[in-house]
Amino acid sequence: MLDAQLNFTVRHPAIVLTLLYALIAPPIVATQVKTSVERLESVAKLISANKLAEAEQQLTQILRVVPNEATALNLFGTLRAKQGRMKEAEGFFLRATRADNSLIGARMNLAYLYLLNNEPVKSAAELRKVLSFDPANADASYRLAWVLFSQGRLDECISVVEKAKQSQTVSGPILAVLGDAYLRK
Repeated sequence: MLDAQLNFTVRHPAIVLTLLYALIAPPIVATQVKTSVERLESVAKLISANKLAEAEQQLTQILRVVPNEATALNLFGTLRAKQGRMKEAEGFFLRATRADNSLIGARMNLAYLYLLNNEPVKSAAELRKVLSFDPANADASYRLAWVLFSQGRLDECISVVEKAKQSQTVSGPILAVLGDAYLRK
């Protein structure tokens, strides 16, 4: 009986502390998540406003704390691409996709980068990955159809558009690519 009482008195402060932590911690964690999202949104605005030095400083601080933050890595890639440093941009986009395999923004950025670097096969591969995660992604469907059409891969182009028609409302531009593919075929 004394042992049972002793165990309770030793455990009792631990239980109270655990309960207090449970009551306090979720708001702290939620605040931290909100703050992180707000910070990343702020960085995105800085990049859009061409305030690249300030954006780079913010991203460096974020990545010091969380080195594999996929969205921050993607934004760093965007920043490097805006600076014309395409090889570094590719490295950041690839790191972002390794940190979060399904991060569509990083995969789309890689696809654009590969198009700029005249690497349509790599671009098509990234666009296919985007569509595997998000079959209704109209931009990825259009760009993939266009890349395949530009390479003369007409049957694949037609297949992409036909598949897109099943999962989304197709746009005029993608229908134009489909029409061109049928005409060329």
